[in-house]
Amino acid sequence: MSDRGFDVEVEQNDFDCHLLIPSVLEQRTHFTPSQLALSKAIASSRVHVERFIGRVNEFRILRFGIPNNMLPIVSDIFRVCASLVNFQAQLVT
Repeated sequence: MSDRGFDVEVEQNDFDCHLLIPSVLEQRTHFTPSQLALSKAIASSRVHVERFIGRVNEFRILRFGIPNNMLPIVSDIFRVCASLVNFQAQLVT
């Protein structure tokens, strides 16, 4: 999932994934019904993603600057924090 205006298509091809971006009007004045439905679905999913990211950010280790000597393990630290969030109460009821 990405916001409008982010050009990450090259990176997504490296990982064999599909990028979801809300529709852009460009020169048109209205969205098609399918574009509108897709944009609404993406927006409702983004709410849950933002809630999840908020919970991950609650971990103190991620609130402050991470020393340079820990840079090789930053991905592991984030992965552990994200895994711990999965054990918390449900985001969506």
